[in-house]
Amino acid sequence: MRITLFFSICLFAFSGCNSGPEKIAPIDGTNPTNQSQTGIFQKSAPSAPTSSNNAVSSGHHHVIVNELLETEKYTYLKVSEQNREYWVATIKGSFEIGKEYVYNGGLLKTNFKSIEHDRIFEELYLLTALTPASEDEHAPQPKVEAPKKTVKSSGVKPNNTTSIAEIVKNPEQFANQKLLVYGEVVKVNPNIMGTNWHHLQDGSANDYDFVITSETSVPVGHKIAFEGVVSTNKDFGAGYKYEIIMENAIPLN
Repeated sequence: MRITLFFSICLFAFSGCNSGPEKIAPIDGTNPTNQSQTGIFQKSAPSAPTSSNNAVSSGHHHVIVNELLETEKYTYLKVSEQNREYWVATIKGSFEIGKEYVYNGGLLKTNFKSIEHDRIFEELYLLTALTPASEDEHAPQPKVEAPKKTVKSSGVKPNNTTSIAEIVKNPEQFANQKLLVYGEVVKVNPNIMGTNWHHLQDGSANDYDFVITSETSVPVGHKIAFEGVVSTNKDFGAGYKYEIIMENAIPLN
């Protein structure tokens, strides 16, 4: 059984984001240095005020659960893998201490604060799936489902677009409104929480990343228009909150 992790991110207002690709962090906990806050996770998010950029760990992992911490929506699990013990988090489920589970990859967060438990985890892997090993004894765990659609743009800017600077300057003015924005996709976090998280820049707000969710994935580097509804002070739970975000947008190619 696959368990889709209900994030964000942040993910939760997005200023000061790095537009570069995500770096790979091995499961041994080493983390690339000098990373800024990007992805669906926000630099100033209350869940991780000093957290590093999310990095991705790869590989197929078998772990034993040693400790559980429950919240309303999520479960924190202290697990051991070979000679290493560390924390992971996923959507709330029926997990048992002493039982073996498997997962693929994960987003690494450092100095991650759990508001529910008033605790900072020095390292925490956010997982999209954590499956009992008994269901996966003879085959690798299936990879996370690929985005449903991918679209490439013509690069033509349509009329009636709203600049990112305008939205950032007066977010309440545009809250709950359907807008058309145009810019370059500088980063994509695919298939998290059942959607794709795009970072868009149009040059009007320096290097500010305007975050847009969409069922359709647009490759990095493409200039495209998105049409969607702007939300303010959007809280996805687990301390992840956006000051501004466009949700369920449709890319216009």
